[in-house]
Amino acid sequence: MKKYIASFALIFALAVYVSVQDKHPVQDSAHREWNAPRWYGFVRWPDGAATWAVLLTLLAIAEQTAIANKTLVATLRPHLIVRKIAICRGTEIPTAGKQDAHPWKFEYEIANIGQGAASKIQYGFSAHRLDEPLPPKIGQRYSDTLSSPLQPGESKELSIPIDEQLVSILRLVGSDGLRNGYQNTDKIWFFGTACYSDGNGIKRNLSVCRRYDNKTEFFTPDNNSDREYSD
Repeated sequence: MKKYIASFALIFALAVYVSVQDKHPVQDSAHREWNAPRWYGFVRWPDGAATWAVLLTLLAIAEQTAIANKTLVATLRPHLIVRKIAICRGTEIPTAGKQDAHPWKFEYEIANIGQGAASKIQYGFSAHRLDEPLPPKIGQRYSDTLSSPLQPGESKELSIPIDEQLVSILRLVGSDGLRNGYQNTDKIWFFGTACYSDGNGIKRNLSVCRRYDNKTEFFTPDNNSDREYSD
């Protein structure tokens, strides 16, 4: 806004200057012909100065409208979360040389619980039985992209396959053994990251780190804010 005030002041000052110069030929006793410079017409009062005043006013209004729109978009921002993570059991008795009719997988959902659309969504999640401690921070691994934006209230159901080693363990221990954490099934982790853009094109990040709770059969968030967070 300050630049428009300065422009108004400059145009006004030039209009006053031109107005004063226009009076000089009239006051000249010889009435010599007055050939004003061409640029005088752009600021001569009232037509030139009024035109500039209207133009600058419109530009100021347009800029304020754009700022207001950006503020509104920032307020009504998207907010992605990962939820409904679950172990989906597949074919219990495998057939040698054939793929399971029902694959074993981790199912989950990416949902937009914010008030604006999330676009350019990239993500990468995995799940493993980990004996060693987790790294202090999960790195960005974007292996997939959603084909369309997520509007407020929308969600997308996704899944990742369970590796063969863990499938063998899950088959061995069965549902009861899983509930009791047999064969280190109490060390199953689901983790990964996602990024997306809001209506202003600002990139936002999401990091998930959940450990499987054998008793409740839910994945619970890690208490490390470097591994579990959402912008």
